[in-house]
Amino acid sequence: MAEGFCQHGLSAADVFPGIGLKGGVCYFLWNREERGPCRVSTHFKDWPDSISTRPLLENGADIFIRFNEGLSILRKVIAHETGQDENLSLPEDRRFENLVSSRKPFGLETKFKGKTGQQAKDDVTVYQNGGIGYASRDMLSSGRDLIDVWKIFVGYAAPGTGNRDSYPHRIISTPFVAGPGTVSSETYLCIGPFSSKDEAESALSYLSCRLPRLLVLLRKSSQHVTRKVYSFLPSIPWSHRWTDSDLYERYGLTSEEIAFIEKIVRPMDVLDDLLDETFVDEDADA
Repeated sequence: MAEGFCQHGLSAADVFPGIGLKGGVCYFLWNREERGPCRVSTHFKDWPDSISTRPLLENGADIFIRFNEGLSILRKVIAHETGQDENLSLPEDRRFENLVSSRKPFGLETKFKGKTGQQAKDDVTVYQNGGIGYASRDMLSSGRDLIDVWKIFVGYAAPGTGNRDSYPHRIISTPFVAGPGTVSSETYLCIGPFSSKDEAESALSYLSCRLPRLLVLLRKSSQHVTRKVYSFLPSIPWSHRWTDSDLYERYGLTSEEIAFIEKIVRPMDVLDDLLDETFVDEDADA
């Protein structure tokens, strides 16, 4: 059966000099009568070309998996968590995305600015673009079940990294743990609830690892990090602090797969990165 052809360039400058499009450029040569496999070729600067013949749409996936290496890694994650490798879809109740809110988790827009000064007795702390403020609980139109629990906040947009065609990327903005009595504006998505601070910190350590952020990248198509991009991430036990080594061992990744992840995804120290990071807004770079 004849093959189609898909070429993916991680550097947009190879096609459009002077234009920065993080994620690169992907183009297809195809015959509308052909439903066979496609030769997928990825190019980036002086890296070795990656070439594989595979379907454009894998069974159970609803998007094109842009990295050939990412596909093999995703297969291992799904196989470990579900016991099968024929379908690239996690069961609904095993998806991390179920912990992630939609936009405006508490009904507050990006431009919302809470009160400053002394916090009133019934006020909640609002994490907002530029810092924190305070607001009455009566102002919150949604997310009331997430107010008085432990949770994680993560930017709805991922900040830029300077050189758009450089790797590795951080993929998401730096997440952080927030306790009961806290909410956020649209600047952040809310992840939770967690039953304790220890559980929230375990989930935070998971998001700071490279593998989960690679799985986010496989679905991420813009600077916006919506709830949907977390659907390849499995929910795992929030019982201890996760490390890259833990996850590499859990999923049986090879040295070549680990090297690929670490070439694409930047390490994240949640304390250092949070101190260095300015609060993002919805117009931040990818």
